[in-house]
Amino acid sequence: MFLAFIILGGVLLLLSLVTLFRNLGVDITGMSRLSRYLWHFRWILGAALGVASFFFSYRMESPTTDDVYQVHGWPFFAYAFDQRGWDYVGPLTLPFIFLNLVVWALLPQLLVWPLSWSCRRRGKDTPFEQRGEDRARGRPEPRDEP
Repeated sequence: MFLAFIILGGVLLLLSLVTLFRNLGVDITGMSRLSRYLWHFRWILGAALGVASFFFSYRMESPTTDDVYQVHGWPFFAYAFDQRGWDYVGPLTLPFIFLNLVVWALLPQLLVWPLSWSCRRRGKDTPFEQRGEDRARGRPEPRDEP
């Protein structure tokens, strides 16, 4: 199960980064008022989730023994405590805490991606897709003719 959560965390991180770059240059002037509110609220929600990710914990029972663990961090297991109070930390604890923060902070990007997708379908492309055009005016750039 540990490996499955690592893979899920990697996929979430990759998708969140892709949608972050896809969402960066979207022209939101054609969006409804509620959509614009959600568009701007994604940063506040991302910051709150990133900070809250440090406090996510849950109980997990060992399938082979009677041990019960309090695990911190999802999707990356950062550290755990058992019922005796022993801690289970290692060299990946700090990187996993950071990865959890990044995954949870970027998760709202996935939620608003359909809004940016609908803007691009209406012809309001992101700056990454406007090749050869003046982004400020939306007109072709002037060319020097000999």
